[in-house]
Amino acid sequence: MYGENGNPSTIEKYRPFVYWRDSGQTAEEVWEQVRRSAAAGVGGFIPLPIKNNDLTPEETTARFKEFYERLLPAAEAYSLPVAFTLAKCIQKTVVAAEDALWENNMRARKLKRVTHYCNQDEKVAWDVAEGTLLSVVACNDDYDEVIDLREYIEDGVISYDLPRGNWRVVQYLSVLDEDSDRVNILSRESCDSYFEAAYSIFADVFDKYIGKTLTHLNYSGLAYKAVNRHDWSDHFNEVFESRYGFDPAPYYPYLFTTDGNNAPRYKALFSDCRARMLRDGYIAAAEAFAKKKGLSLIGTLAESKSTQCSPMTGDALLNNTATPGAVFDQGYLYGINSVKIAAGAAFGRAKRDIFVELYRDYKDKSYDVLMRDAVHAFARGANLPALHVPPPQFINQKMISRLLRFTASMRTALKDGRQVSDIAVVYPIYYLHSCVNMYSADISGFEYADTPADADYMSVINSICLCAGHDVTLLHPDVIARSARPENDRLRLAGVSDEGGFRVVVLPAQRVASLACMRVLRDYFDAGGRIIATGVLPTRAFEFDPNDPDKNDKEVVSITEHIFGKDALDHCVMKEYCTNSSPAGGKSFFLYFSKTGIDGVSMVNSVDLRRALSSFKIGYDVFAPEMPKYETTGALNASFNEYSRLGLQKHLPDGGMFNHIHKRIGTKDIYFFANTANRVSDTPIFIRGAHIPLCYDPETGAKWNEDYEYVSVYGRVYTRFEISMQPITALVVVTDGGAERKLTIDPASLRDCTEEAIGNVSFKKKGNN
Repeated sequence: MYGENGNPSTIEKYRPFVYWRDSGQTAEEVWEQVRRSAAAGVGGFIPLPIKNNDLTPEETTARFKEFYERLLPAAEAYSLPVAFTLAKCIQKTVVAAEDALWENNMRARKLKRVTHYCNQDEKVAWDVAEGTLLSVVACNDDYDEVIDLREYIEDGVISYDLPRGNWRVVQYLSVLDEDSDRVNILSRESCDSYFEAAYSIFADVFDKYIGKTLTHLNYSGLAYKAVNRHDWSDHFNEVFESRYGFDPAPYYPYLFTTDGNNAPRYKALFSDCRARMLRDGYIAAAEAFAKKKGLSLIGTLAESKSTQCSPMTGDALLNNTATPGAVFDQGYLYGINSVKIAAGAAFGRAKRDIFVELYRDYKDKSYDVLMRDAVHAFARGANLPALHVPPPQFINQKMISRLLRFTASMRTALKDGRQVSDIAVVYPIYYLHSCVNMYSADISGFEYADTPADADYMSVINSICLCAGHDVTLLHPDVIARSARPENDRLRLAGVSDEGGFRVVVLPAQRVASLACMRVLRDYFDAGGRIIATGVLPTRAFEFDPNDPDKNDKEVVSITEHIFGKDALDHCVMKEYCTNSSPAGGKSFFLYFSKTGIDGVSMVNSVDLRRALSSFKIGYDVFAPEMPKYETTGALNASFNEYSRLGLQKHLPDGGMFNHIHKRIGTKDIYFFANTANRVSDTPIFIRGAHIPLCYDPETGAKWNEDYEYVSVYGRVYTRFEISMQPITALVVVTDGGAERKLTIDPASLRDCTEEAIGNVSFKKKGNN
């Protein structure tokens, strides 16, 4: 496969898309820019509408259509594909057109709460509010008592004699979101209608080019966008009951309060239901429409790097499964976390393309900044880039061409690869869901979600990658429950043939967990698997029956105790860490929180994670013992306001980091190493197996054979070679896998390099080992 990469025509085939915002160019100017773009190495265009606050959405959409009329023939002439961008103005235009017909089938709906405060012994007689009534309850906050009042409604009036006490009657309704012209993203029917209506606006322009020059369907910024993130659906209750087996109506008060022992579980179920409605609504409709038109789908969620995704985008891993996508926006490194989410979604669904939108709204577009974040994106798992870069002009064409060629080269190298890593991190989505607390407040600007104080999974990922020096795969608990099975001391996903499967599973802090997932982890531990948990252990099950609320919790506690030992669950025990083992050789660590990150989240010291991983004495797929190692601070997880105020440079002593990723394509292994620090990184590299490494510089195209030696690490055959990486550079190492060669080598005959490979576990704060 990789032999193609030295062929310029092959790299040309995988040149990246660029975003192109309409600025009112004439047809002649569009043709000239397309010509320059093709010469610079642009591989296609994702158009964006003009920015002009004086235009109505309808006028902006009309201008956008005219832009496509000018762009498509020029792009066809240069054989450059174009995407149909589902811009906000189109959605507003479609919904406004439906309003003009006195219809509202597509318009978004939101959850409305109407509260009546009652006097002592008051006889209630309230009219049902306008909207689709989902729940009406009487709440006594003094005693955490709720009475379902639906049976006391007659002729649109709620009539009930309240008992003594302090009561309030609350109605929960699904109502039209008249504050914004948006489609109902939770409804498949609404979204199907929207995509058809949106395309019809452009049909007379698009039909000639569809499937030939017009090749992609693009959406971005997908999120709950009602005020206070109150997006809802008239059909929410029936979807909920169908999925979880009980009527949610009496439990709506838990959405807005932390009171009640079972409140977290109800919140988790409500949040999970809404996330799945988004996946089965807008995202499924986009998939279906793209397939119908013969288009490739590319899309991204809003704030996809956010640790707490539940109130904004639902389940970020689930909602990335249709088109895994990451976003680097607003500034250097802001968005790097989103790539691991997209890569995890792709791995769990056996998808190969991981889209990344680079440099959106960047203030600094120097070559160094652009190159660093392109390198970060590929090193974390992306392989399908689209760039926000200035139009190629004489003054910047050389810089843009270099960047485009680099990203094309990386796309060529990594496009078909499946990630190989030894460490799986379990996505704590059900715990994140359980922490959602809805609110009603006046807002201005972007509504960031509060991250739970112990939601440490992003810090865990960064600690393992940047301090321990190993790559990870983020897995959804449903994927583990559905398709992961123990095999000896490994956890293997069904249908994945990568050697060995996962050798370690990390369970980030989560009080609420999937019981089905925990059962698989128990079996994995009993079969000899290794598990690390951080900060907080699961004691509650996501799977919940209000008629028997403790049933599944007891099993979760039993499994947690079985894996991590009694001391780990005993709050009266004080240790540096807890460890446990199984008769088959399984081993577990429970690491206590030891610090608080900049994002306000409790976290485990990065070195403690590194020590725990090293203590398993596992031959990980890659060792880079002298790489720069950084203590995770939480800076990468902060909201943009905090991120900007703190300044990332203060928390990366060398201004960058060392990352790597390992992918497999057939019998070939591809290793990508990235050094974005401001200093040279010299380190020996150990890769598992008997390889003959071919090195490739993706920026210059240079190739060379690196000197190598076969050595022993933990009694296994490894290939050792040395790299010296200049600041802001990347290196690709390609091998043929060496499976047959490995069988001919006796590890006992090789030089033992175990101590050199694992490196010095001591740690210096400023990042050097």
